[in-house]
Amino acid sequence: MKAPQRKRPCRSQASSVDPVSFPAMPTTGIKPEFKTKPKMKSLIVKRSVVLGGHKTSVSLEDAFWKSLKEIAASGKMTVSELLTAIDSRRHHGNLSSAIRLFVLNFYREQLLHRLDLVDKRRAIQGLISSSARKPAKTQPSG
Repeated sequence: MKAPQRKRPCRSQASSVDPVSFPAMPTTGIKPEFKTKPKMKSLIVKRSVVLGGHKTSVSLEDAFWKSLKEIAASGKMTVSELLTAIDSRRHHGNLSSAIRLFVLNFYREQLLHRLDLVDKRRAIQGLISSSARKPAKTQPSG
């Protein structure tokens, strides 16, 4: 005996959503939104700092934290003193953005004042090339 065939709804009775556009459901029976996704390591590092005697937290990429330490050391000041100065001079935006802009401007000024016009172009091209690939371990210059 033949199983009865299901009637397909006509276009006017079907939902307005095209069923072909939905992704195929997994055969495990677990809905896609409940599957665990592999966790990625965050590039942002959150640290507690003291600004003008008040404790707060700042979220920055590790490269910016390293740069802040280098800049503070070169100015014979603590990171906290440097951050307090950056915070007191910002006019808008959040502290993390102000720090990133400060670090960018610090290194940009160094680059522009040390190089003549021909070297600037070469240096900029080198920065563009190196930023397109993952940072490698620093090799001692010879």
